[in-house]
Amino acid sequence: MTVPAEIPLVRYTGNGVITQFDWAWKMIVDSTINVLVDNVAVVNYRLEGFSVIFDEPPEDLSLIH
Repeated sequence: MTVPAEIPLVRYTGNGVITQFDWAWKMIVDSTINVLVDNVAVVNYRLEGFSVIFDEPPEDLSLIH
């Protein structure tokens, strides 16, 4: 039996202040994530536990996923 892989997706809206965005699922140790702001891949973040923490807060009303 094959089990289809599901890619979890969390969406947030930036407010120009908040830098930490959390998720609630467990990841495999070797996993990587892609962080997009307004559909553009970004690299100005770090991972801490179940959180993505941006160096600078995403702009107000930007789509983060």
